[in-house]
Amino acid sequence: MKRSAVLLSWLLFASPALADDAGPEACYDAIVLATIVDQVPSIPPELEDGSILLRWPWFIDLNVEQVIEGEVPPGPLSVLSMQHSYWQADARPGRWALRRNEDGGYNLLDSTGGPKRGRCAPGASPAPAFLYPADGQSLQDMRRAGEELYGSRSAR
Repeated sequence: MKRSAVLLSWLLFASPALADDAGPEACYDAIVLATIVDQVPSIPPELEDGSILLRWPWFIDLNVEQVIEGEVPPGPLSVLSMQHSYWQADARPGRWALRRNEDGGYNLLDSTGGPKRGRCAPGASPAPAFLYPADGQSLQDMRRAGEELYGSRSAR
């Protein structure tokens, strides 16, 4: 239940301004130079009150070419992102801010051309993940469902 509440709060209230001003996403753990390899939207929840979602969790596969700050392994890295549409994926690498999440992975915060964030303090608690699977489901199950419904946008 707690995870559903966290996800719903991100879906309804997260915005770049809010994320930059306070909360666990106000800092980053790493900045990487990476190319987007694949993008898959998750299936957004149905909102019974007629609300419209502007952003929801996506699965983004990066190829980390260089770690500028922090400690992230170079090479393939799957992350979670909050977005409305596909990023423009081309062969050029971009600078991306990453935040460790409670699921053991990373949340993709944004390209670092936006508002400035500070680096997280050593020992800072991880942020809530942008997406949690339901009981009996995995993130891979959720990714496959999104891929079956929407497809993916691969830069390969």
